Amino acid sequence: MKKVDSIEARLFKKEKFKIRVLWITLTLIIASMLGMAGSYIAILHQQEISNKFIGSQAVERMVLSNFEGQVLYLDERLEAARNIVRSANSLQSINTFELLKNYSFKNTAIRNIIVLDQNATPVAYSPSLDLPMSFDQAVEVAKKSVFDIPVSTTVVKGERTLAARVLAVHLDNGQYLGAVIGVIDSSWVDELTQDIFKSYGMRLSLIWSDCEITSLEANDVAKSQFKSYSKEHVENKSVNLDLIARTSFYLFESSLFWTRSLFILIIAIAIGIACLIAGAVLIQAIYKKQTRGSIREHMSKVDAEMHAKFVANMSHELRTPVSGILAACEILNVSGVNADQQKMIHLISTASGHLINLLNAILDDSKIQAQALSLNRKFEKITPILNNCIELFIPLAQAKGVAIVNETSIPGDMLINVDQLRLIQVLTNLIANAVKFTQVGSIQVRSSLNFASTEKDFGLLIFSFKDTGIGIPKSEMDNLFKPFFQVDSSESRSYGGTGLGLSITRKLVELMDGRIQVHSELLKGSEFIVTLPVECQREVALPDQCDNQELIKPKRSLVDLKVLLVDDNEMIRAVYSALIQSLGCQCVLAKNGQEAVESFKKEKFDVILMDCHMPILDGFAAAAQLRHLELLTPWLDPTPIVALSASLSEQDRLRGFEVGMNDFCTKPIKRNILEDLLVRLCLIEPL
Repeated sequence: MKKVDSIEARLFKKEKFKIRVLWITLTLIIASMLGMAGSYIAILHQQEISNKFIGSQAVERMVLSNFEGQVLYLDERLEAARNIVRSANSLQSINTFELLKNYSFKNTAIRNIIVLDQNATPVAYSPSLDLPMSFDQAVEVAKKSVFDIPVSTTVVKGERTLAARVLAVHLDNGQYLGAVIGVIDSSWVDELTQDIFKSYGMRLSLIWSDCEITSLEANDVAKSQFKSYSKEHVENKSVNLDLIARTSFYLFESSLFWTRSLFILIIAIAIGIACLIAGAVLIQAIYKKQTRGSIREHMSKVDAEMHAKFVANMSHELRTPVSGILAACEILNVSGVNADQQKMIHLISTASGHLINLLNAILDDSKIQAQALSLNRKFEKITPILNNCIELFIPLAQAKGVAIVNETSIPGDMLINVDQLRLIQVLTNLIANAVKFTQVGSIQVRSSLNFASTEKDFGLLIFSFKDTGIGIPKSEMDNLFKPFFQVDSSESRSYGGTGLGLSITRKLVELMDGRIQVHSELLKGSEFIVTLPVECQREVALPDQCDNQELIKPKRSLVDLKVLLVDDNEMIRAVYSALIQSLGCQCVLAKNGQEAVESFKKEKFDVILMDCHMPILDGFAAAAQLRHLELLTPWLDPTPIVALSASLSEQDRLRGFEVGMNDFCTKPIKRNILEDLLVRLCLIEPL
């Protein structure tokens, strides 16, 4: 864990720059989006305001035109009222109803016609006058008026400023008699435009003689809606009157600022930014998780590979001395020894064989753990393979008084696509297990091939191994296939074993897409059932098979052979050279591949036994150079090259064939196997 954390810390230190770049890029993207959104909002907002102002100008012109009409009508009424004042005996004698004589207000905005005397006191007014009302400004305007023409002014009623027209009344001699005032209520402008302008977030103001005469509803809610206005506005001016219509907008009025398109845009940008941030956080979290997972996976893989290499190296190192021991035993047997010595040699050979089997089991388990074990499937006849496996254990079973019964229903001409080596390993492990734990009774080995009802090219290959041995307790069934597990330590001492056999067997069966089951009863025996899905085909006999068989004949005896043995281990060179010479062959030694190439240049050899892993120049490179030298002499037959290695690696085997080796043999090699190899490669040839 500490190792993983250390590697992870170093990795994240290197990747920190990438993570920073990710966040900087994200920040720039968000800033760019916000900037573009702000620009777009400003442009859209300004465009919408401009459009509203353009539309408001038409409303302003309408209001100004209407207002001018009202003022024109009022001026006529003021002129009539002034004539009434002039013709009256006294201002107090004016009848209020005479002010409206023949001039009704109709539907106008004119609120009052008021007659003031010299003291600015209202003496007549029509219709009823809503007091109090301040006429101070209007009286001042009237007194200053030189010409008898209506002048624009304002009057104050409570908190409101109202528009007014004042007409001074003078006698012919210029004596000031008073004034006639007409009051205009501009609330009709609000009633006409407030709904339109408020929906746009805008307001129309009428400026009459530098005073605003428009107003809103009296309620406080309506007034509070227009607390803040932009300085931007448009205005129209009346040509004949001192009147200005000015439109301004409320900056944060929702109906203007938050239009539907703007709302959708801002929501989309907000969602996009949120998604970007969430995506960045998620990417960083996933990146960290995957990186940590990759580190752990890589470390597990490295550990598995190192473990496999360690076991392979240990296997190679152990196989080399064991090979020497077995070869020495073979030589002693050939040289002739007495009975006691032969018995000791047999014990040494048997112990070495057990050691080799143990190394093979450990190496297989290591390969399976590292997932480096692959299958090499070929179409084979199953019955001979099974028979050979059983024959290996018949002597041991007979010595214990146990019979092995072999029953098979597999057709003899049926070829099944299997990995022969791994199938033999499974069969021998299960047979050996049955023989080891069975003291009396029998062992039944049954095999069958069941086809699917509609498909004859595929079937289930079933093996059953039933014994009458000691059985397995039910409490230990779940642990049976675990590595190094044994049912009882006392049994381990009684029967031996490492506990790897069943573990490797199960893993090999699963590698072949099959399954293994076990049924057992304590003290009554056990049954192991292996089921493998396989591809099948019938063997086809060629009509001219006998005519086309290659006839073989001997070339010459082993005494005539010259063998080049290449190995960097002095003990292996000593015992294997003696083993080769015991067959009657001549043996030339080389310590490494470079010496082998030099010897090959000097003399001709019938066969070369080449170790694969050597210093200076290994066996693969040496074989490649030898094949290259043979290209220079195409009239001579190629020399057989046999890899003689303590490695069980499939990669080494394939590499050997790639560089031109003819065969691959694993140390230790027995004398009879070596003899068969030399005969097959050198002493027979087709006619």
